[in-house]
Amino acid sequence: INASGRSSEFTIYDAKYYAPAFGKKIIAAPGIESGTKQLLYQSAYRDFIIDNKFTSVRNMFLISIDGSEFVNKGNVSFEVVADEGEPFTCFIDVMLVPANLILECYISQSGLNIDELPTAREQFMLSGEE
Repeated sequence: INASGRSSEFTIYDAKYYAPAFGKKIIAAPGIESGTKQLLYQSAYRDFIIDNKFTSVRNMFLISIDGSEFVNKGNVSFEVVADEGEPFTCFIDVMLVPANLILECYISQSGLNIDELPTAREQFMLSGEE
């Protein structure tokens, strides 16, 4: 929570074990049950988000890949059933993340600070504007 009064974002990350294939069709991707569960997480934190005056909420699926770059694959929208207005969201961003980096964080018991990853941060911001 940002004590200086600047905008603050509440982000819900959900790591997935899927290995989706993106082409004409998307194969082995998170399904409707994963999407609705992700939005239920947002609902579970509703009072906390309001009480702490978060200015935005972001939902994100993290899917590990063999590579070294964070890749924004787009988002899924549940506007019809989950449009609660600001600061809440009805979008779930899909971000591919380097498995080696995540494994290093796990082994060293360290966190991954998104502010230290400007390329990924730019992609996160772009995905929220689509």
